[in-house]
Amino acid sequence: MPPKIPLAGHHHLASLAASPRQLMKTTLPSLLLAAGLLAACSTPTSRPGASPGAITAEFRDPDRFTDARDSLGGATDQHALDTLRTHLAEKAAPLLQPGQKLHVVFTDIDLAGEFEPGARFDHVRLVKPIYFPRLELAFTLTDATGATLKEGTRTLKDMDFLLNAGRIGSDQPYYYDKLLLEEWLKKEFR
Repeated sequence: MPPKIPLAGHHHLASLAASPRQLMKTTLPSLLLAAGLLAACSTPTSRPGASPGAITAEFRDPDRFTDARDSLGGATDQHALDTLRTHLAEKAAPLLQPGQKLHVVFTDIDLAGEFEPGARFDHVRLVKPIYFPRLELAFTLTDATGATLKEGTRTLKDMDFLLNAGRIGSDQPYYYDKLLLEEWLKKEFR
């Protein structure tokens, strides 16, 4: 019969045989501390931000926009405009300081994709590289007293928009248009 070889740290195995109550007393505080540290490290620090109501959007003469229609030859897609308005407010609010206000006037919109004549469904946007999103806008950022901090006009476009096609959410309506707006906000107001 071979000799018994003691296991390294064998004395630690005996402590595992302690009562469940003793085990809880010694390991629970350590686990809670570790969980708290992990949560603190993974929680992003947030800026106070402005309220979403401090961001307003106006669509100047939307019936004349290059392409903000709901179908081939259809009316202005009010749902698309409302989606862009909501997305603007949600994404801009955390980038602004409390008391600041942002007013954006869209002067032209060409949504990603296009309704093609002769297509089987005239209300389905076909997304191809030649139908990239483009937004033309003017904006004014003011402080709590109403003084203008920043203003300007911008033409936003992303001719490589389909490189983002595999991203999570890229199958959602107006994804590329919202992403274009979001990227501008990050560059303009960070």
